[in-house]
Amino acid sequence: MAQAYFSLVTTNGKIKLAQSAAGGDAVVITHFAIGDGNGAETNPTAASTALVREVWRTPVESVITDPDNPSAILVTAIIPTNAGGWWMREFGIFDQAGSMIAV
Repeated sequence: MAQAYFSLVTTNGKIKLAQSAAGGDAVVITHFAIGDGNGAETNPTAASTALVREVWRTPVESVITDPDNPSAILVTAIIPTNAGGWWMREFGIFDQAGSMIAV
């Protein structure tokens, strides 16, 4: 059975992370966004630079290294109870410059 949910680092994210590892500016994750896929399932790729149809965005609460997998990060955001009215079909993680780092 194929995995229904996954995340991947975008091409822009890979470039920024490589530049950071080489001594450049740190990648500062600042926002979490949800999209409804414009009413359909989405198939994100590394080339994605935006969600198909973003419906909600919020600052992140925390970004930490996964204690069970040091090669992954855990990004936490709070969705208030009064947000909604849409299906959550896609998610994006954005840096302080507005670039989508992961989808």
